[in-house]
Amino acid sequence: MAAGFLDWRAGALVAVLTAVTYVLLDTVPRADGARSLRSLRGSGYRLLRDGPHRYLAIGPGGAYLVFARLDPVSPGRRIGGVPAERVAERAAAHAARQERALGAEVVPVVLVTGRLPEPVMRLDHVVVARPRDAVRHILSRPQALDDGDVRRLAERHRP
Repeated sequence: MAAGFLDWRAGALVAVLTAVTYVLLDTVPRADGARSLRSLRGSGYRLLRDGPHRYLAIGPGGAYLVFARLDPVSPGRRIGGVPAERVAERAAAHAARQERALGAEVVPVVLVTGRLPEPVMRLDHVVVARPRDAVRHILSRPQALDDGDVRRLAERHRP
């Protein structure tokens, strides 16, 4: 009798826990690289949302369109299961649209997880790096914009 009692109760418990898990996964924000990007604010950068998992970082070192989804890098030059060249093409196309809107150069940056041969890699002119390495790279750029330029470009931003 105890086995029958535990059997259906255990099944009900598993069903409830599964349902709660699905609810939590839909309500809790997914991890992205935005947390690492926030450290740019203290260095004179403005972070502007440009879509889901996409931020425009405008500051002293220039303008960067950061794709902060954190897709894993896998063998065979794939990012998030997609060929790296295709990811770079899409990132470059988004950055080109922002360049036209801002009237200034915008460097695309793709944030990834996993091991990379180098801390910061390039696919054409697209930067590929883990979040902390990308922030270090952006902060290491020489000053290209003053405060007035940063303010002016931020005002032109259209998500």
